[in-house]
Amino acid sequence: MKWPGAAAKSRESTTDALATVTAGLVRDLARRPDPVLLRRALREWEFPPASRQVDRPAEIAAALRWLGKESLPLSALAEAAVVRPALDTLGLTMDRRPAAAQTTRRRHAGVSLWLNAGLPAPEVAQRAGHSVDVLLKVYAKCLDGDRSRMNERIEAVLSQ
Repeated sequence: MKWPGAAAKSRESTTDALATVTAGLVRDLARRPDPVLLRRALREWEFPPASRQVDRPAEIAAALRWLGKESLPLSALAEAAVVRPALDTLGLTMDRRPAAAQTTRRRHAGVSLWLNAGLPAPEVAQRAGHSVDVLLKVYAKCLDGDRSRMNERIEAVLSQ
């Protein structure tokens, strides 16, 4: 998504989803800053490009420094044990209650993106916490239209 061209609501939804997931991808939960402060730091000060150049209040700067030290490396996202809880947080509110349908759709969008990117169904199922059967029933429409791409792959293998 290109930030400058995105609608305000899209930018707000994106920063909200990123703040939710980012705050869950950390090592040290014991010394974590207040969750409301951490979310505010990400949504208002770290993610919006224009806010990155502005001087930050001390508590915001401290929360972001903590996050910089305690964030998991990107390579950790290859582990289903890391990805599953992060996806689950997208379906919850700040007080850990089930979120509205719009929020849950973000989780489905992530799984759909993985399938459309060509990740194998067993891998996507494991990361999403589904069985392959459930994944294929729920996300079958994501695989529709893949026939030409699959035929190209088969042809490439057969022509070797």
